[in-house]
Amino acid sequence: MKKNIIVFLVILILILSIIYVNINIVQKKKLEVDAFNKGFTSYNKSELMGIEVVTLINKAISNNEKYGVERDENGFYIDDDNRLEIIVIFNEKSYQMERIDAVGIESFIEYFGSVKFECIDVKYHESGKVSEMTFLAKNF
Repeated sequence: MKKNIIVFLVILILILSIIYVNINIVQKKKLEVDAFNKGFTSYNKSELMGIEVVTLINKAISNNEKYGVERDENGFYIDDDNRLEIIVIFNEKSYQMERIDAVGIESFIEYFGSVKFECIDVKYHESGKVSEMTFLAKNF
């Protein structure tokens, strides 16, 4: 009888330990996602300058390079759970960050550095990480 109780308690402790470890893993991943998102969603506001959009584009490109996000034959990052995309809209046309980077960040700063933008859309991956942010030129 004592042997059965000891076996039961050992199994119970093992199960509780596994549950505890899994809960910690989930909480750690959530904290990582929250920290990642905070670095980008701080730009989700109604008014920011073009130079801030450039900073965000550089952060997004650095993120994609850091995580080894692959590019397609046109130089655009291929969608995966680590890809972050910035889209800028002006004159009713949308431009992906890769196109802005290819033309030249310096040119963007020259023409749009003092233009006011508004974040009009934020999309998320299934994991909860920011996947795409869209900015609209307000006074262009």
